[in-house]
Amino acid sequence: MELNFLGYNLCLKRQTTSRFSMNHIDYLNDRNIDFIFSKPIQYYQEKVNELIIDSNSKNAVIEATKRLDKDGIFIIPSFIDEINSESLCSEIENVVESYKLKQGKKINYEDEIALIQTKPDNNQFKKYSDYANYPKPVLNVRAGADNGMLDIFNIDNLLQNELSKGLFKKIREDSFLNELLKSLPESLKMQNINSYVNSGITKTRGFHVDSYKNQIKFFIYLTDVMELNQGPYTFVKGSHKENPFRSVNSQLSEGLKIKTETPIVNINDIYPILAKKGSLVISDQSGFHRGYPQSENGFRRTLTINCL
Repeated sequence: MELNFLGYNLCLKRQTTSRFSMNHIDYLNDRNIDFIFSKPIQYYQEKVNELIIDSNSKNAVIEATKRLDKDGIFIIPSFIDEINSESLCSEIENVVESYKLKQGKKINYEDEIALIQTKPDNNQFKKYSDYANYPKPVLNVRAGADNGMLDIFNIDNLLQNELSKGLFKKIREDSFLNELLKSLPESLKMQNINSYVNSGITKTRGFHVDSYKNQIKFFIYLTDVMELNQGPYTFVKGSHKENPFRSVNSQLSEGLKIKTETPIVNINDIYPILAKKGSLVISDQSGFHRGYPQSENGFRRTLTINCL
């Protein structure tokens, strides 16, 4: 199979894909970043407007279901108001700083409330569900592709402020969200609420899928993410549908340890999700996505909710 990608002719043969390495994956992802960066920020701000829907409209659930099926993603601005977003973000900052001080130079620290770790116990945490089902919230400092990013599992069990508890309750009971999840071809439910804490994460994992079957995830921005250097969630519109890009990427990843890398994308369908604090992004994680690399001063805080 021959494919033209970013001006390069790639000839793919099944017997040679095992020689495809992560260095090749990184190279192709770097070219994607070069392309994204070459466009003016206004270009992406206008593109993102195409993805907005009004969750209060009469046919909001029908429109949202159609948008997920067609594009794999949509945005609801001001899902949480600005003041509540800032309060929640501030509480997260305080809790994170508190646990970093308790951890000190230790690799891991655990008390009666939570666990913070920079090196997971491989006997205890082998997959996502191990973190999600741990009896306490886990503050996991990622290594590898997202080195330094803090992933907080079950943050709703960690924050004690009445405002935070009220917001988490409001999210879980939101009629639009629950009706949407019930209306999908396969009914889903909200699972654990997590948080991503990104500060100056200059190297992030490239385009990938979480799995090749439909999986919905909610992202709620707690800070303004209006510039690329803040590290917006980035999605390839329509990439959740069966198409040649999915087949090619699946073949390329065949010989890799992680078989969900998708560095070959339709560059015209790349959407860095630039949005204000309080915005809700609903995304099909079987589509190609990544976090855009931040600048050294980049700052982004989000809530995330898996729906299974």
